[in-house]
This record gives sequence, structure tokens and C-alpha cells, in this order.
Amino acid sequence: MNFKLIKIWKDSGEDIYQMLQQILWKENWIINEMYWKTIEDFQQRKIDKENESLWIWLKPERVKVGTFCFFVDDKPLWIGKLRHKLNESLMIKWWNISYILVEAARGKGYWTKILELLLIKAKGIWLKKVLLTCEKDNIWSYKIIEKNNGILENIIEWERRYWIQL
Repeated sequence: MNFKLIKIWKDSGEDIYQMLQQILWKENWIINEMYWKTIEDFQQRKIDKENESLWIWLKPERVKVGTFCFFVDDKPLWIGKLRHKLNESLMIKWWNISYILVEAARGKGYWTKILELLLIKAKGIWLKKVLLTCEKDNIWSYKIIEKNNGILENIIEWERRYWIQL
């Protein structure tokens, strides 16, 4: 199998749009902004995401974010984000790495590979550590995080919070 993690830019293909139509509008605490949207909306959103990753027109409370797509044998199966830093607000509510995997691709070991590739990207932008969270009862997610050297910081209400040193 051939794995690729590609940053989404304004010239990304329609195959990514088609993949997003297979993902629910809200999953893993992430809103799928393209659910039920047109291809024209997708074209504009790609430009917005590129600008966000370059800090163009970024609101003061926002941080630089890279949006990526994971491909297996040239088929997009996952969309996710890598936040370049966490401000005070994000440190409480969010995390550095977030993701949504197409349902048909779950349980096949892809998230382990995705996390491995994202940790390499995180090192490439000089992050020293990353914060990941998962629902406290989601054994699949926390086992993958722990397999990648995630250290449990705490469990707050419904979530586990992990740090991975890079």
C-alpha cells in the first residue's frame, strides 16, 4: 500500500470533496464544513484553508493550522488538522491534532499511520510536544495515542488528554 499525507491547497482535487461528502457533518468533535455543500463552496473553502495555513487574514484569536488529507493508494480517506501552536483558549478546549476518517476505512490501522505522519509534520514545524485528546471510553483512540508515546495528562469529564514529546 502507498500512503501519502498531503496538505490541502487551493488546487486540491474534487476527490477530496467527494470524500468529505461521506463524512457526517459533526464527528470526533470536528465539524465537517463541507457536508451538504456544493463543489463551488469547496473551492472557496480550500482558498480559506490555504490562507489560514499561511496566516493570511487570520483573526487574532486564531492560530496557524495546516489542513491535510491522507491518501491510501491515491484514494483520500481522512481529513485533519495540525495546529502550529495552542493559545490559552485552545489549550483548554482543543488540541494540536484533530481528524475525521471515512467510516469505511476505520479499523484498518490507518489512524496509526496517520498519527505517525502527522508527528513527523509536527517535528518539521519545530513543535516540541503535541496535545491529543479522545473520549475517555474510546479504547481504540487512546491505545493508538499510547502506542505513539502519548503520556496521559488527565481525564476531565468525558475526555482523556495526552501529550506526545517530539
